[in-house]
Amino acid sequence: MKGLEDYYRLIASVLSPDEETIDPFHASVDWERFIFISSSHLVLPAIYCQILRKGWSHYFPEDLLAYLEAVTAENRLRNQEILVQMKELGALFDAKGIEYVFLKGGAMLAGGYYEDIGERMMGDIDLLVNIEDSISTFKLLEELGYRELFVGFFHPSLTESLEQTHLPRISHPDKIAAVEIHNRLRACLELVSIANQRFMNLTSSLNFHLAR
Repeated sequence: MKGLEDYYRLIASVLSPDEETIDPFHASVDWERFIFISSSHLVLPAIYCQILRKGWSHYFPEDLLAYLEAVTAENRLRNQEILVQMKELGALFDAKGIEYVFLKGGAMLAGGYYEDIGERMMGDIDLLVNIEDSISTFKLLEELGYRELFVGFFHPSLTESLEQTHLPRISHPDKIAAVEIHNRLRACLELVSIANQRFMNLTSSLNFHLAR
């Protein structure tokens, strides 16, 4: 394999739900580069799960499979902790009367969409609240020990953050994942205001009512 395109083609063939035969160029793969590229896109556990589903283990070196298995096992444990943290957040918001919806990977994990919860790598917990509840929700988490994560040189105030899709990321020293409070969603690559109440009603099944 020579170019970056070849590596992406191999990764795509593994992740694809189709049962096509793997391309024969796997024999010339630089596996360290394969790991680097896959890791940069947070898909190593997904790759491992798909290899097992497709019965493709014989295409990959044993030491690579052992590494992927270890990464997936570690991610599975992390996601179990994330689910516990999400349940705690859900119980807190319910008690305070805050309407919310978990988004992205957290919603998929909570909804049971993965055969193996170790398959999805997550950076943080994303949740949507009504824009008028954004700052009070942020401050509520601060009262519980969460602190803002400062990244880069520009640090907008909470009020300024309301003009963006989400408030600054906030983390707790004793919790596994940071939290990102959204007040808008992106659609069609443009920033749009969503009728949050309508969206929450439509997606209530993904809330943590399912995990009580």
